[in-house]
Amino acid sequence: MTLVLSFVFLVFLARPALINTPEGFYLGLASFMSAMCHGYTFFISLINEWTPRFLMGVIPQIEIVALCLILIFLHRCKLIVLQRPV
Repeated sequence: MTLVLSFVFLVFLARPALINTPEGFYLGLASFMSAMCHGYTFFISLINEWTPRFLMGVIPQIEIVALCLILIFLHRCKLIVLQRPV
């Protein structure tokens, strides 16, 4: 899932106006964090052997990605409504 979201990050780089909605914001954040996870794993594999201990630093980012996807789902189902101040 994070690999697909990493490619979505390229879409947000090309069209930054997509981030103006709440769903767009959460998707942009999830795609950015996914791209960071893959970039981190790639650069660690260049410097050292690819070992699972280095991936422990990515787990919090993957949890944030999952939370953002849950929030997108809740916004789509209208379970969360943002109220704007008047």
